[in-house]
Amino acid sequence: MLEYKARPDEVNKFFNKGYQTQNGVTFSGGDEKSKFFASYQNVHNNGIIPNDKFDRNTFRLNASRELGRLTAGINASYSQSDVNATSNLDQASSIYWGLINTTVMAPLTSYKDWRTNKFANPNGYYNAFYQNPYFLIDNNRTRDKRNTVQGNVDLSYKVTDYLRANYRLGTTSISQNSLVTQDKFTYDKYTQDHNTNKSGTGVNGYVQDLASSFTRINSDLFLSLDKTFGDITVQAILGNNVQQTDSRFNSVSSTALATPACSTSATASVTWVAATAAPKRVCTPSTPT
Repeated sequence: MLEYKARPDEVNKFFNKGYQTQNGVTFSGGDEKSKFFASYQNVHNNGIIPNDKFDRNTFRLNASRELGRLTAGINASYSQSDVNATSNLDQASSIYWGLINTTVMAPLTSYKDWRTNKFANPNGYYNAFYQNPYFLIDNNRTRDKRNTVQGNVDLSYKVTDYLRANYRLGTTSISQNSLVTQDKFTYDKYTQDHNTNKSGTGVNGYVQDLASSFTRINSDLFLSLDKTFGDITVQAILGNNVQQTDSRFNSVSSTALATPACSTSATASVTWVAATAAPKRVCTPSTPT
C-alpha cells in the first residue's frame, strides 16, 4: 500500500548531476624557419536527463616552413561528434512536459523499470493523460553523428621586397547521419476497452533516417604591393577568389511502424529497400540469445 503523502524530492532525484570532462594533449616544435603543432582533444558530456550523452574528438595539425623566398604552410583539423539524447518529437513526448504533469505524491523514481513494473508500464501507469518520463526516455531516442574536416594549404612567394604573391586552397566538409526513433507500444485489451483517457491503441512507432553533407572548396590568389615612391606610399591588393559548394540532404521517415522494437537497432535488423511508390522499411526483430 502506497502512503498518501507528498514526495517533493522525487523530481530532483529524477535528474542526473550533469558533468563535462575535457582531456587533451598537444605537441609543438620548430626552429627559425619551421613550425609544427599537433593536438588532440576529447570532450565528454553527461546530461542531466538519464542516458543523454555527448562525445566529441578533435584532431588538429599545423605546420609551416620557409624555403628561401617561398613560405609554405598547412592547416588541418578533424572533428567527430556523437549525440545520444532523448527526442522531443512533440509535447506529448517531452520529458519536461511529463515531469510538470507528475503529481508531487507519485514515487517517480520507482517507475524507472517500466518494462517489468506493472505500475510504471503505460498500461498501468497512474496518470491517464501523460506518460511515465522514464518510458519517454527509453522510447524516444535521437542518435546524431557528425564529421567535420577543415584544411588549407598556404603558399607565399616574395617576388621582390615590395611585391608578394599568395595562394591559398582550402576546404570544409561536414557529414551528418541522424536516426530519430519512437518505439511502438500497444495498450493491452483492458486499457483499450475501458475509459482510461488513453486514446487509440497505443503509441505509434516512428523512425526518421537523415543523412546530409556539405562541402566547400575555396581558392584565393592575390598579389600585394607595398612600395614608397618618394613621398607617396602605395599599398594595393589584386586578387581572385573561386568557391565551389556542394550540399546534399536526404531524409526518409515513417509514422506507422507495425512491429515493436523495430526502431531500435540493438534489437532489430533494419533495411531500406526501394519500392515503386516510396521507400519501404523492412524490420526483422532479432532472436534473443
